[in-house]
Amino acid sequence: MNLAGRMARCGCGKTVASSPDIAFFEFTGDGSAEAADICKCGYHKIAHRPDFKQACREFTAKGPQAIDRYYCGCRGWD
Repeated sequence: MNLAGRMARCGCGKTVASSPDIAFFEFTGDGSAEAADICKCGYHKIAHRPDFKQACREFTAKGPQAIDRYYCGCRGWD
């Protein structure tokens, strides 16, 4: 996982340099589970099995995202 030049955004909008050392860091770039296992419709690939009710008919991987995720503590830690 290459984090050079990548940024991570909290749900509140605060953005910092991506690092595995920040709280609840989630890499969403190339090769991540996010890129491979989440469909463009927003559901996980398992929701696209024939025996599941799904949002779309065919799983299409979302692919790598430009911004990673983390939590800055804006809503507290407890």
